[in-house]
Amino acid sequence: MNAVIFLDIDGVLAPKERIQTYTMIEQLNKKLAYKKEDARIEALPNNLVNQIYHHFDAESCRMILKLCESFDAKIVLTSILAIW
Repeated sequence: MNAVIFLDIDGVLAPKERIQTYTMIEQLNKKLAYKKEDARIEALPNNLVNQIYHHFDAESCRMILKLCESFDAKIVLTSILAIW
């Protein structure tokens, strides 16, 4: 049985104080897919990749990744923004 992490990203991965306007980077999904050697990134919508790139806290993401790898866990994401 795999572990499951129920993660509300608001305030954890995307801290409210870091929510600010940013300049959209054209083809960021393609650039990051090439840099990270992960074609799955290119398949994501560019606006979503930009939101994650500009708003998610890098250290928090590393910690979540470590938890997932340590416990072979899957993530179920929730967000207050889902109701908008």
